Amino acid sequence: MAGPLGGRGGADQHCRDALAGLSLPYSLPHVRAFLSVSETDEIRDLPANYGVPTELPVTSVDGGVVANDWADLLDGSIDRTLEGAHVLPAGATGNFWYSGSNADGSLSPNHCSGWTSTAVGDGRYGRQVHTGSQWIDTGAAMCGLVTYNVLCVGWQGVYLFDGGGTDTALGGRAGADALCAASTGSLPITQSRAFLSVSASDEIRDLPGNYSIPTDQRILGPNGSVIASDWADLLSGTLDRSLADAGVLTSNFWYSGSGPDGSLDAHTCTGWTTDGALFDGHYGVSGQTTSAWISTADATCGLAGYHVVCAGW
Repeated sequence: MAGPLGGRGGADQHCRDALAGLSLPYSLPHVRAFLSVSETDEIRDLPANYGVPTELPVTSVDGGVVANDWADLLDGSIDRTLEGAHVLPAGATGNFWYSGSNADGSLSPNHCSGWTSTAVGDGRYGRQVHTGSQWIDTGAAMCGLVTYNVLCVGWQGVYLFDGGGTDTALGGRAGADALCAASTGSLPITQSRAFLSVSASDEIRDLPGNYSIPTDQRILGPNGSVIASDWADLLSGTLDRSLADAGVLTSNFWYSGSGPDGSLDAHTCTGWTTDGALFDGHYGVSGQTTSAWISTADATCGLAGYHVVCAGW
């Protein structure tokens, strides 16, 4: 595109527009510009800032492997050129792309004032024909050149995140969902629900059917860590990574109201509408990967130290 990219917002919109023009056999609900914009928004920050998965192979849209995982992508070399992986086209139209980055994904001094200017010699760029550090850090060019591309990173995932706690009753499904809606932060999601069993017709295992949560996508933590391979794996009795390790919870305990398979437990604080009742709130433990992650024991209702886990997509 010609002219300034328009900062992070403009570059991300460019990626969304480009994605809309592709005919893919799968969905990519999350997309961001692969670009360093500022000291707090570098390429290497994309997992922490926006939940980009860190442990999965980095591939082109047609499956060409560029790196084994996020760390491998930013270790100074890639497994295949962007041209060879069909990320960028061969020839002049795909030869250069703006990165604003050093080889490790940190911010370069040349980033076109956060991609808002057309200054001469201030746009750090990479080239699609290299596998060494020049793939991302070749030199500095004029800003706003139409012949310099923007790379985009897209991914699938349902996120679990912390909705916080309260020292009163949660307020049923609606109150718990409101906690989640207020806690989404910078996660790339448009919908969220409390990950909570409330009644016989509103169990955790019912969330996909009741609220259209995707079942075929990886379950991720806010830092991009993989918790489970899909919805069925999440409720199989064990996790790949604990909620604590995945950055989901800052507390040790969370109210679930659920058995290990996501079914309703008998102790739900009367559908999460009461507080003070002793041993009536079934809970899980954030540091566990066994069934205790979701189903450990019963606690008093309305304890602020027992948080709500949220699902976002």
